[in-house]
Amino acid sequence: MRLSLPPLRLEFKVTGEGMFEQSVLDNFDVEITLPADTPLLALHGTETVFKAASISGLAEFADALGFVLRNLRWDFEEDLSRHVGDIAAHRIAGLLTAFGAWQRQARQHLAENIAEYLTEENPTLANPVAVAAFSKANRSTPRRPEATGAARRKTRRLSRSQSQFDWIGIARVLESNRSVRLGMNKLMHKRIV
Repeated sequence: MRLSLPPLRLEFKVTGEGMFEQSVLDNFDVEITLPADTPLLALHGTETVFKAASISGLAEFADALGFVLRNLRWDFEEDLSRHVGDIAAHRIAGLLTAFGAWQRQARQHLAENIAEYLTEENPTLANPVAVAAFSKANRSTPRRPEATGAARRKTRRLSRSQSQFDWIGIARVLESNRSVRLGMNKLMHKRIV
């Protein structure tokens, strides 16, 4: 079996006990090729990595290997207990698991807070309920060509008035500065006329 993750290339063989053993072989039954952005994909979970992987070789062996790799879970607590003892390993594993859960929860809360801010407090994004209501209302309203033309004309008028409003707002802010007032009045006069 060959596992390719550019620029790395690892070669393994499966022993009689079902364990991987590093080896150097010329002929491989299965080759698994992972894209270069696999470390970033791993942040989204192992399923995303498996979707991006390309498996070639003997179909039956590749299918069995894919099943094993999807369901393989490392028992790091067991390996850690060999170095620090069972109780310490159990406590360290509990801390690491709680820390991982806290990070997932913090990431989810941050995403929810940003979405709420962008839809409610600073309406940059449309509220899904409002979009659904708008879609439903527009589906039930028959479209008339004269109404569409009137809407375009109204939109043009609003955009013109908006640009004039922006210039007036800027002029009001700068009005306190007497040296700029004369130049702004000339500029506004040209813009409005």
